[in-house]
Amino acid sequence: MSRVETKQYTESALADMVKNFLVQFKDKSGAFSYVEQIDQMMPKNSKFIIIDYNDLVLSYSEIESRFNENPDEILNAFSRAIKEILQERFPKYAEKIKDEIRARVGNYPVQRSLRQINAEIIGKMTCVSGMVVRASEVKPLAKELTYVCPDHHVTQIFLLKGMSVNVPVKCSNPKCAHRDLEMKPETSKFIDFQILRLQELPEELPPGQLPHYVDITIKQDLVDNSRPGDRIILTGIVRIEQESIVGVSRQSSGLYRLRIDGNNIEFLGGRGIKSSRRTEREEETALMSS
Repeated sequence: MSRVETKQYTESALADMVKNFLVQFKDKSGAFSYVEQIDQMMPKNSKFIIIDYNDLVLSYSEIESRFNENPDEILNAFSRAIKEILQERFPKYAEKIKDEIRARVGNYPVQRSLRQINAEIIGKMTCVSGMVVRASEVKPLAKELTYVCPDHHVTQIFLLKGMSVNVPVKCSNPKCAHRDLEMKPETSKFIDFQILRLQELPEELPPGQLPHYVDITIKQDLVDNSRPGDRIILTGIVRIEQESIVGVSRQSSGLYRLRIDGNNIEFLGGRGIKSSRRTEREEETALMSS
């Protein structure tokens, strides 16, 4: 992987650089592949495009290097750039999904074993292979919560990162002293959320040792993308979440657990991007009913 001297960019400048990559990149056939993906977002009711990491290595080393240094920053720049391009083509659809637009990364080259997921790579993007051994039920994850006091003043809380929400203790209106706030789910915003457990593949297990595993959080279209028994390659960012200790409140605990915030799932048997399991099941259902 190439190493280049890192320059400082504002969020706007970084988004502009990413936008130039998206609109100028041509694949081997001469097609503007990322522009075509964005043009297909509305017809397919999609909220993401897939970036082949190899394209960045060949064309934009400055963008490529930032995935190593600050993956959250560059993924946010991709979301902003995709939204700007989509607004030029389908402004109503862009406005509708503006808070859910994102880029998924395929063929990420930094691959580690599950035993190499440790404290040294917190906040870094990585790629791991394994077998899905558990999948939780799909749950709604709050992105924006709306609370209303008895006088109908509105207080909004935004989930910026992680899964914790600071519940308001009083009305946000400075002239209102009410502390009895009611959450309004119908005006709040939620996204689909699921936890997968990824375990070492049998052929990668050292002799005489128990398999390691790591929990994966997945959101939106990645939910129900894979199921127990699937052998996958997962790309995501290593995060931590606080754990409780006996006799110590969770907020005061110094113990954390590692997890991976999933960005993309590819199925073993080929590094190409596979169709989602949800889509496959929908197609099977359609065939049975026809």
